[in-house]
Amino acid sequence: MPVSSGTGHPQKACRRYALQAFLFLVTHPEEEELPEDNDESDRYVVIPGIRDFDLGQPLVFRFVDAKLPQHYKEVEEIFRKKDAYGRFSRLIDSLGMRDKWHRFREEQTEAALREWCAENGLELRKKR
Repeated sequence: MPVSSGTGHPQKACRRYALQAFLFLVTHPEEEELPEDNDESDRYVVIPGIRDFDLGQPLVFRFVDAKLPQHYKEVEEIFRKKDAYGRFSRLIDSLGMRDKWHRFREEQTEAALREWCAENGLELRKKR
């Protein structure tokens, strides 16, 4: 099932360049061109949207469960109201957890990308 980039259009890229295309589409969502043969060839892979990696609210709750379990109910309450991410951000700042949150988010993002790559026969390499 194709995944939208937020524009309503499925995004595909050549398997060889899928990760670069994924990163490009995240930073340049106005680009919507698809190759003409994208549905006819196994050279292309659908690039998932960021929500498909569960890196939004589910990630917040994984972090809280792992690092701040005593604040779990408070964070649940935060996410029942508007401006949840802003209030969550202020909470982690007040607890001195900003750096740990960023590290956790980066590790989880990389793990999700590695898993997606493995499932699609791609290799994720770090830039040198």
